[in-house]
Amino acid sequence: MHNKHARYFYTRLNDGQKLIYKNILQALYARQSSINIISQLEIGVILKIVKNVFDDNPELFYASENEIAYSYNGGHVIYFKYLHGSRETAGIINNINGRIKPLMQKTANYDKFEKEKELHDYLARNVKYNQAKSAEPVYHNITGALLEGTAVCSGYSGAFKYLCDLSGIGCIYVTGRAVNPDGVLENHAWNIVKIGGSCFHVDVTWNSCCRVNDDDCYDYYNISDAYMKKDHIWEHQAYPKCSLTAKIIPYITSASDFKEHIIEQVKNKNNNFSMRVNVKFKDEAELAGKIGRMLSGMPTFKSLGLRYNKNQDIINIILKG
Repeated sequence: MHNKHARYFYTRLNDGQKLIYKNILQALYARQSSINIISQLEIGVILKIVKNVFDDNPELFYASENEIAYSYNGGHVIYFKYLHGSRETAGIINNINGRIKPLMQKTANYDKFEKEKELHDYLARNVKYNQAKSAEPVYHNITGALLEGTAVCSGYSGAFKYLCDLSGIGCIYVTGRAVNPDGVLENHAWNIVKIGGSCFHVDVTWNSCCRVNDDDCYDYYNISDAYMKKDHIWEHQAYPKCSLTAKIIPYITSASDFKEHIIEQVKNKNNNFSMRVNVKFKDEAELAGKIGRMLSGMPTFKSLGLRYNKNQDIINIILKG
């Protein structure tokens, strides 16, 4: 197969299914309009393998995963539709490679954790969530994120996997559902990375959307199943277990530590900081009142802003002035 990178779903297939996967992938690389698969497998299993191919290979942006058709003619015939011609695709790839070249050069000598964070930050800072145009294919694949600077979750997650693949970082494209900030359960995509023998969830989309005043957000960066399942739903047996959470956000376990940590950050003139706490607040108003009383009399800021991720128990404090 082309492009040696992490193909997690391929590794989960049996030998017969792997052969079907390879044939589908080669057909897509060759831009065949269809492929006839002679197999005793049911069509539902075949279509799941097709999905596996797309999830493992974000460079297939030129083919439309959402417009797969099928029929039966002595075998399962799968029909493909392409969004771009060969010449146009080559031009898009050249443009993507040119756009990300500085990033790849910058991170060439980084260790994998450093690379991962740089790739995450690049997308979170430079891509905006595009709900208005979510039906358009470009915003669901790497071209929207890496060239247009706007995408939906599938575009963010595909782009993150694409960058991780280029950087030698094991990365899986995850599909499931999530409870959005309005409390609505919706289809969603994110990633799982494997670094140093450990797996972590990364939701670049939500980290991009929760940035305040251009400051980075890491609410969903390298977290465990235990934290991710608070507002994300996925087929756990289909993905590796994520047991650890990176300590990029400090975890505060007591009321005294909560107050001490905030005051220390203020004294150090850190005007934007986050923490994970083991207590629930009713809403941001209650939390703002509590923090305001803690900082009463401190002349180092004029106003208090905050973001409270109740699902993840994360408080982001912004001091202005």
